[in-house]
Amino acid sequence: MSKHALGQQSSGTAKRADIQLLRAFAVLAVITYHFWPFRLPGGFVGVDVFFVISGYLICGHLFDELLRTGTIRLAHFWARRGKRLLPAALTVIVVTALGTLLLLPRTVWETTFRQLAASAVYVQNWSLAADSVDYLAADNAPTSVQHFWSLSVEEQFYIVVPLLVLVVALVLRRRSRRTVLKTVLTMIALITVGSFVLSVYQTAMTPGPAYFSTLTRAWEFGAGALIAAVPAKFSGQPVARWIAVILGVVGLGASLVVISPEDPFPGSIAALPVIATALLLAARSVPSATGLLGVGTQLGVGVGDRSYSLYLWHWPALVFAHALLGEEISWRTKLVLLVAVAIAAELSFRFVETPLRRRRVQRHRQAYAFAAASLVAALVVAVPLQASANMLESSRMQDVQRAQARAAAATACFGAAAMVGGAHCDQDLGDLTPSPEAAPEDIPAAYSNRCHATTNGDTTNVCQLGDGPRRVALIGDSHALSWEPALEAVAKQRGWTIDAYTKSACPLTTAPTTNGDASIRASCVAWRQIMQEKIAAAKPYDLVITAASATAARFRSNDEAIAGYREVWAPMAARGAQIVVLQDTPRAPEGALDCLAQPDSAVRGCSLPRDQAFPSPDLMAAAAAAGHATVLDFNKYLCDDEWCPTAIGGVVVYRDTHHMTTTFSRTLAPYVSKAFASLGF
Repeated sequence: MSKHALGQQSSGTAKRADIQLLRAFAVLAVITYHFWPFRLPGGFVGVDVFFVISGYLICGHLFDELLRTGTIRLAHFWARRGKRLLPAALTVIVVTALGTLLLLPRTVWETTFRQLAASAVYVQNWSLAADSVDYLAADNAPTSVQHFWSLSVEEQFYIVVPLLVLVVALVLRRRSRRTVLKTVLTMIALITVGSFVLSVYQTAMTPGPAYFSTLTRAWEFGAGALIAAVPAKFSGQPVARWIAVILGVVGLGASLVVISPEDPFPGSIAALPVIATALLLAARSVPSATGLLGVGTQLGVGVGDRSYSLYLWHWPALVFAHALLGEEISWRTKLVLLVAVAIAAELSFRFVETPLRRRRVQRHRQAYAFAAASLVAALVVAVPLQASANMLESSRMQDVQRAQARAAAATACFGAAAMVGGAHCDQDLGDLTPSPEAAPEDIPAAYSNRCHATTNGDTTNVCQLGDGPRRVALIGDSHALSWEPALEAVAKQRGWTIDAYTKSACPLTTAPTTNGDASIRASCVAWRQIMQEKIAAAKPYDLVITAASATAARFRSNDEAIAGYREVWAPMAARGAQIVVLQDTPRAPEGALDCLAQPDSAVRGCSLPRDQAFPSPDLMAAAAAAGHATVLDFNKYLCDDEWCPTAIGGVVVYRDTHHMTTTFSRTLAPYVSKAFASLGF
């Protein structure tokens, strides 16, 4: 099998126009999707096109080198990758960091700096995969470098695959080079099949992590790698070539409209753009270079040349524009923004990408020096960014500790006390407690001490609050847990011992829920079964307090939901427990914390009108009203007749769009205690 039999030009030959056109298609699809997502629902598949191209080109070069020399020069390979990719990437990261400090609210600084650091060392995809299963990070808005996840996947591919090829070459060093290459191809084929199977399975079970995982994306690179081994004579057969071209073009076009963000992805549906790209790469077909078609080809090749820079710059520009102009940006403004992106990309291409890329690495010493310099440069950028994120985190935690200590002091006009009838409290923003940037960390201790099960978590611990003679159970989802700081204070005051049974996105009921992916639903079913068994085995409770998000839980019907709640309460009531449902709390608008962080903001401008703050009926409260249970509504401390403020009495009410901060919950304790006293508890 000769070098030319691989269907892959060597590193020294001119760029293939068909590949540059595919790159142009990919980057324009992604940019269009990000700027006008409803106009091109499947535009995000451009990333998959890039993955296939990378697998094709990189493995083609590796296969050529393996046939020529019998080995892989790792230092040379990594040096070429470093000088090709790192300068532009680090430039964007540094500019984005400065832009974050100058233009974005402090609420996003820590997350952005962490992701900037992860991007600099190409592990951004794993950071996002972890966040996608972290319930506390579920409401995080996309950062200005979220698009680096795909570059991280590519870089990990560039690290692992050459090592794999080299290991095979060393193990089989006494065998012929053709045999070594066939063994490499067999291994890549097996990895490709395995990754595809994993992708289909994990996408169905946990689509969030599956989207960002290198393991579920490896098959896309593998498809390109296997096409790189297709003999070049395939493209010389006109019938086969044009069939491949037609199928490839139709497949890519269909991907843009058939696939949408609502589809589980990557999974099996990603095979459409992957196979289409592979067919076009195998065909090696380029449109005619004459007439208008030739001009279009030249323009497309030019865009393909700059696709990397365009991809790097377009997303930070869009995030900054939204931060400055709001979520709704006119199409005229977006066109101006695209021009700015094109200018930034051109400057980056000419003065950052091209100079280093043209510098040849020939000697081993140069290769090692370039590879080492790339690593050092990445660390020089990543380490200060990570250190800054750690400092911001430490500051936020200290802020939260001060806020919770102040809440425990129960001072006048602080938090919920400002809503008490007859109170004359200044509702001006002033210095908010906790600060808007620290509010997301103002969470109950149960999240860290394994007393609360997260959406995919298997925690089944039942933790206790207080040590009094009255036996009380707190049951429900994360909204029930939001009441824990108030109830803990009540327990100490009223002589309760509270057993807490809580799990995110999983109210205790016998009715099947439909929210979340398959793994979340399965985890919820298992937790419910265990909790019901534990409650039945426990000493009877005097009081059962329960709550659930009215908007998070989804059921097949309202009637089934109401029946499911009543059915799960019945055994507890039969053993003498009084069932009390806490009416669900209102929601806050998207970006409320960012709004509060602005120096010239007013609370009302960051809040929702009362008629918009309760978008869904509270089916748990409805179940209580229809059965032998009591509903307690404390929303008069969170809303007035017209508005549900996001800051009350100098306290930030919400840590995201729908969970109370621990500090504000604690300020509700006196009123919760009074309400339960009226019930005899």
